[in-house]
Amino acid sequence: GMFIRQGSGVNIEQNELRSLRVINKQAGQQSIIANNFILDGLIVQGDNIHIFFNTVVTYYATYALSLTNATNLKINNNIFATLNIFPAVRSIDNTNVEMDYNCYVSGSGYIIAQQNDEDVFSAYVLSDWTTTTGNDQHSIFGYPQFFPRGELPFPPLTDENGFPLDDFVYETDLHTDD
Repeated sequence: GMFIRQGSGVNIEQNELRSLRVINKQAGQQSIIANNFILDGLIVQGDNIHIFFNTVVTYYATYALSLTNATNLKINNNIFATLNIFPAVRSIDNTNVEMDYNCYVSGSGYIIAQQNDEDVFSAYVLSDWTTTTGNDQHSIFGYPQFFPRGELPFPPLTDENGFPLDDFVYETDLHTDD
């Protein structure tokens, strides 16, 4: 995994990571976590962190996204999938958090566990979370329909007259052969 502590103005983009922990305790420039595939969870603490267009999946770890003592967060257009019994997100003592256009998946059916008092968590389904916080107005709960490698649903290729091109082959890495 990757652990970044005391970073400010850090950009983590276009990576495949096994867990990521970002602690941004210095006020200042925003840090961006974007366009990553993160296996086994994303943990965020600190100020002014923007999280966009990531896929975060966990099978055995607890939460896909864990937010603790964080403020001024923007979390949009992500997939947070927890394929176990835990909610997709855990939130403890956070302020000014904006979340929308995300896709949540969890084995429990809950999208978030939020700590209200010491050692007391409330679990929310998406509709209750949206009503309670105003966040995730355009988000969805559901499996994002990942396709197994090699089984991408492309329509058959045709020439300009609509006839199939039989000698044109797609490969799983999206390259073409003659």
